[in-house]
Amino acid sequence: MASTRTVGARAHRAQPALRQEDGEYVVDVDPAGFRESELVIEILGRHLTVRGERAADDDTALSLPVRVEESFALREDADIDRTRASFSHGTLTIHVPRMRLEPRRLRIEHPSYHVNSNAEPC
Repeated sequence: MASTRTVGARAHRAQPALRQEDGEYVVDVDPAGFRESELVIEILGRHLTVRGERAADDDTALSLPVRVEESFALREDADIDRTRASFSHGTLTIHVPRMRLEPRRLRIEHPSYHVNSNAEPC
């Protein structure tokens, strides 16, 4: 369910773990070497993305920043509006509550035809 896209010469894989618990999905991401302030979490539509960037570990002039990006496709029953995240002991944990999906019935509409009483006969 997860896909990785890395950028730069020094890419890092965050090694996420996705599990289902009591009424929610839980995503654990271990972005080794990244601090909370270097991470960004975004949700667009049904896609959750974790991004991080930090300066290179070495002091050479040609070193590229280290970047990480993990994306997850959320299921239809994910309650995006109640999603929350925490960062503790180097692990980013994202809680995505599940909501009950109910079918919704649509009313069938009939077009109404208007007769123009001022129209000339054919």
